[in-house]
Amino acid sequence: MSKNIEMKEKLSDGSYDSLYPKTTATNTVIADAAGYFTATNVEGALQEVAGVANAAVPKVTTGVTGNLVAFAASGNQADSGKKPSDFEPAMIHDSKTVTFASVPANGNVKASITANAPSGYAIIAAICVGGTAFDNVIYACNWYSNTLYVSAQSYWASTLTNVTATIRLTYAKI
Repeated sequence: MSKNIEMKEKLSDGSYDSLYPKTTATNTVIADAAGYFTATNVEGALQEVAGVANAAVPKVTTGVTGNLVAFAASGNQADSGKKPSDFEPAMIHDSKTVTFASVPANGNVKASITANAPSGYAIIAAICVGGTAFDNVIYACNWYSNTLYVSAQSYWASTLTNVTATIRLTYAKI
C-alpha cells in the first residue's frame, strides 16, 4: 500500500515548514473549467457525484415482483405490467431421434421423420447433435415440406447396426 509522504524543511529557528504537505482529498484543489462542480476540492466533488448518483433514478416503489421495468413519460423507471412469460419466444427448439437398423460400410442410408413446426414458426435449422456411434458416422440433415431427411454414412470398413441419431431442430417465429 502506498502512502503520500509529507516533506518538511527544517528552518534556522528549529521549526519546520511543510514543502509538500501530505495529499488528501480535502486538500487537493480541482480546476473545473466546465463548471460541473460547486466543490473546490476532490472530497467535495466526490460527495456531489455520490449525491447525484443516489438521486438520479428514483426506484420503482409500486412494482410487482417478476415484472419487467419500463420507462415512464417522465423518464423514470416504472412497472411495465408485463412478465417475460407474457411474450412468445423468437425461437424454440425440439429434438427428434432417428434409428437406423443398419448403416452399411462406406455406404449411405436415409430415414425420414415428420417435423411439424408449431403454428407461427418455421424450421430454420436441423443438426445432428449426438447418438450411438456418433464418432463413426457422418450425418446430414435437410427438410422439405415438414419432412426431415437424415442420411448416415459409415466411414468405417464395417457395417454399423442399430445406430440412433439425435437431431436438434430450431424453429423461428414467422
